[in-house]
Amino acid sequence: MCKISYLLFFQVRPYSPADRAGLKSLDFIWTINGKEVFEMSHKQCEDLVRSSGNTLELSTERSGMLRGNISRYVSINVFV
Repeated sequence: MCKISYLLFFQVRPYSPADRAGLKSLDFIWTINGKEVFEMSHKQCEDLVRSSGNTLELSTERSGMLRGNISRYVSINVFV
């Protein structure tokens, strides 16, 4: 099973919950609902997102600022 060393947003759709939460393309994701993504498979990360219900909690870092230690916590309300 392939393990993830980091996870990032490739593209954030305009007007999406992620866009409204302030996420940008190429933001790195460190945790999903309080669980670190390191050493998880892509499927495990996907399952965490799908099982989160109406609120998804992520901790992220802006791409290109990893050495500057710019980290943030966002909560995304997902209305399906």
